[in-house]
Amino acid sequence: MGNDNTFIGAYAGSRVTGRGNVIVGFSAAAFLEPNLNDRLIIGTPSGGGQPLLDGNFQDKKLKVIGDFEITKGALKIADGTQSLGKVLTSDANGVATWQDQKSAVKTVSADYTLLEEDDHSYIFVDSVTAATITVPSGLPPGFNCEIIQEGAGDVYLSGNLVNLNAGSGTHIRTRYSLVKIIMKTDTTGILTGDFVQ
Repeated sequence: MGNDNTFIGAYAGSRVTGRGNVIVGFSAAAFLEPNLNDRLIIGTPSGGGQPLLDGNFQDKKLKVIGDFEITKGALKIADGTQSLGKVLTSDANGVATWQDQKSAVKTVSADYTLLEEDDHSYIFVDSVTAATITVPSGLPPGFNCEIIQEGAGDVYLSGNLVNLNAGSGTHIRTRYSLVKIIMKTDTTGILTGDFVQ
């Protein structure tokens, strides 16, 4: 047995020769490399195999083997890159970091009703005839997206049970003009950008 270890459970850490470990559970760490140091091992009820939790005090890392669920409260991940509005994004190796939201791009060629998934996106309207972009009630406060008239057809914005406040109309002025819709409440939207009456 090593020094400065804490073992709880029958046969827990029975082969461990390292130091500074906390090992909990029946036969926990019994099948791991004996020379463990500064580890937290919580085994499964049946013992052996991979532990449920595997921590490293020196590296300040904790590995969960299996699913991880939070049923109440909130999850906080503060690694120095967190900021308001950022999203947790995984790389190809499953390593996640906080990143700025990337705007989606969608092209439509006829009348279109905005969806909640269009939040923070760009809608290109590529139509040879007139098209109407409808803003429905129920979009969350803070919803916003930008709309670009890409085709030759006129583009209009209209509210469905939504009051649209616009300083200069709801008709996009010309091809390649850009406008923006911002929802103040789920029934009130603000239009800004290159509109005409």
